[in-house]
Order: sequence, then C-alpha cells, then structure tokens
Amino acid sequence: MTEDLEAYPIVVLHGWALNSHTYARLKRQLSKLYPRVLIPDLPGFGSKKKLNKPLYLRDYVDYVHKLLSQSKINKTTLVGHSFGGRIALKYAEKYPHTLEKLVLTGVPVYKENSSLKRALLLLLAKAGKKIFAFFALTKFTRFARIILYKLVGSADYLKADPVLRTTLQNILAEDLSLVAKKVNTPTLLVWGDKDLHTPLWIAVKAEKIMPNAKLMVVSDADHGLIYKDPDKFIANL
Repeated sequence: MTEDLEAYPIVVLHGWALNSHTYARLKRQLSKLYPRVLIPDLPGFGSKKKLNKPLYLRDYVDYVHKLLSQSKINKTTLVGHSFGGRIALKYAEKYPHTLEKLVLTGVPVYKENSSLKRALLLLLAKAGKKIFAFFALTKFTRFARIILYKLVGSADYLKADPVLRTTLQNILAEDLSLVAKKVNTPTLLVWGDKDLHTPLWIAVKAEKIMPNAKLMVVSDADHGLIYKDPDKFIANL
C-alpha cells in the first residue's frame, strides 16, 4: 500500500445479502491505515432492508454518489465485493474524477457460460407457479421451487422478497464487461484462487480488457476473502 493512498478515505461496498456488520473485522483493520473508513448498508440490506420498488444498478450508483457527497468525501479509494463490485465498477465509469483507486474482488465482470441457468431463472420468476401447477406439484411447490432454484445456482434469489428478486434480475441483466472496458481508474483485482462463485478466469479476462488494471491472486482464498481473512486481503492493496 502506497503512502499517498492513505491520505484518502476508503469506502467499501458489500456483497449481495450481506451488510456492513459482515465487514466489521475488515473495517477495524482498515481503520489502522486510512483516516476514514465507510462501509454503508446498501438499499435492500441491513439497516436499509426495505425496498419500496425494484432498483437497477444505476440506482445504486446514484445512492453511493449521494452518500459520498453528504459525507463530504470528494475523492476516495472505492472497494467493491461481488454485488458491491458491480456498483463500484459502474460508479467508476460515471464518476472517475472522484476516485483515487478502485479495488474489485469477486466481481462477475464476465458472465459464466450459463445461459440455460439464466433462462431457467427468468422462467421461474415469471411463470413459476403455473409451471408447478401444470406438473401437479401443488403439494410440493415449495420443495420443488427450492430444488429448481438450487439447480440454477440462485440461493440468493430464493431468499429474497419479491421486490428484491426483481432487483436481482435487473442487476444480473447488465453486461459489466462493456463497462469495464471504459474504466481508466487505477484498478486492483484482488481474487481468491478458490473462488467458486466468480472463478479466477473472470479476473484474468477482466485484467486484459481494463486499461489500468492489475490482478493480485490470493492463495487458499474463496469468494468471501475480504471479510473472512481481511488481513490477507489488505496485504494485497
């Protein structure tokens, strides 16, 4: 970590279905290095759990920009984990002048080759009840829904309320690779080599298309590196 970066606040955007409390250890460690550390609850989670309407990625970007403005943070190092990284990447595209540095970890810059899974997810979202009724699974609807959601790899979708489910659909629909190509902010991609949620190949491809990115691979670390082993994460900043 270079000394000049320590002069700026650091803002961390959390992952989906998580909240600021998940990153408490990370915050304590970062506070030893940065003059100010902000890890806000994002709309739909933690203290801001209730959503009145479905949101899009741009809505989260606007929320973060407003929050930083209200917090009188004019320039920052922005860290995004998974879902939070989606927001951070889009934020960097729209407000590059406010960033000293961008740090992404476990962010699905590229989508996996899972068009079938996404198709099944959308089908379930739009016509799930009719599908179950058609196959006379009325008595087993909940059980069947759980099995199908797990098959398409969307436990987060299963746990969310209807408004948050639609929000998740909106978020997943955006192609982040198109955004990443436009981001010139100095960027660190800090990735666990055992990340099964967003495999390392995604980070390798992201480093190639981002103009000013550098990949740091962390051994024996998974998708939750940033909050499970904050010391190891910080050592790569």
